[in-house]
Amino acid sequence: MVACADFTALLAGCVPVLFSFRQTDIFVNRISIKLGAPHSSWSKPFSMEAVDTDGALRVGAYELGMSIRRAPLAPAFSKLVTFTPRYVLRNTLSGCRLHIRQAGAADSWRALFPAQEIPFNWTSRSGEQLLELALALPDGSRASPYCAGFRIDEVSDRMVRCGEPTLVLEVVSENQ
Repeated sequence: MVACADFTALLAGCVPVLFSFRQTDIFVNRISIKLGAPHSSWSKPFSMEAVDTDGALRVGAYELGMSIRRAPLAPAFSKLVTFTPRYVLRNTLSGCRLHIRQAGAADSWRALFPAQEIPFNWTSRSGEQLLELALALPDGSRASPYCAGFRIDEVSDRMVRCGEPTLVLEVVSENQ
């Protein structure tokens, strides 16, 4: 699995690409994408015909958010397809660093500093897709046990217990 920081660097070098199908048959015009990461595999083929849709797309170890819109000020059949990280984690706790990890993946934790925002990908597709959090001390060591794992693909308000005091966590979806 490629680290999330590598994912950010990978997307930073992306440039827009113009693309056109040779045929106009909407039933056969499907496309796959591949990231520039080492050992990346191709996504499953998908159609770009459904304008004004949002969804998720798995590309190797990465899960991307995908948006298909009609291109502004362009010919009638032009579309704008935007790929974003599927999950973005933001620490809004002032002065409190968090340790985050996928449930059951003890060796894959990452630090999330106050006011920091990072893309997040699951370290294991076969493991449970639950996020665990722990509070960290100023020296970076973990100060609390990890909370019980919770889903981040379900939009809701959650209360998470990571030692004391209890934190209120809001899971917000901006682009699914």
